[in-house]
This record gives sequence, structure tokens and C-alpha cells, in this order.
Amino acid sequence: MDKSKKVNLELDLEENQVRFTITDEGTGFDYINLSDPTAPENLEKSGGRGIYIMKHLSDEVKFEDEGRKTILTFYM
Repeated sequence: MDKSKKVNLELDLEENQVRFTITDEGTGFDYINLSDPTAPENLEKSGGRGIYIMKHLSDEVKFEDEGRKTILTFYM
């Protein structure tokens, strides 16, 4: 939420795949130990569903640079 930091978006189109790369200047996050948003104790929380949705809609999700870079791949 820091307006002075930038977010970079890239799109790679290949014959058999589309890849989105999102990089930001934030501190990153712990993408290994994420809470399950479908667990009963998390159902009423206001956040925590974005990565869950990305993992279910894309064919591949990778995190790099301590969570500051996200790569979403969709195979055609």
C-alpha cells in the first residue's frame, strides 16, 4: 500500500503458453506457510484468498525473490 513503490507487470505470449510476471518493491511474504482459506477458522476472514484463487485458475504459479515476484503460467 506504499504509493512510492512500483509494481512491474510483464506478459509473455508464446505459441503454447501465456505467462504473467508481477514484480513489486515490497518486503515480500512467506509464500511457503500460507493459511488455508477453506479451513473453517479462516472462512470469515476478509483476506487470504488471492493466492488460493491464482493457484486454482492458472496452470502454474511460482514465487521468487522472497515473494516479491510472482509468475503465473497458463498453457494453451
